[in-house]
Amino acid sequence: MNRTMRFAAAAVAAGFILAPVAQASEPNTGEQRAVEAAKKGPAELRRFIQRTRMIYGLSYEQFRTAS
Repeated sequence: MNRTMRFAAAAVAAGFILAPVAQASEPNTGEQRAVEAAKKGPAELRRFIQRTRMIYGLSYEQFRTAS
């Protein structure tokens, strides 16, 4: 039982250590993701902004006038 508890504690600790590394590699800002969507075309950009407007607070005009 004691060996099982130590293994479980080590697994949880490893998860906490590795989680920030996995998150750091993903694009984390709405602007970065919007630029990726804009590369696919204006319809994809509009769809992305419409889906995530309450999360990132972006507007289509911000990217339409910039390009």
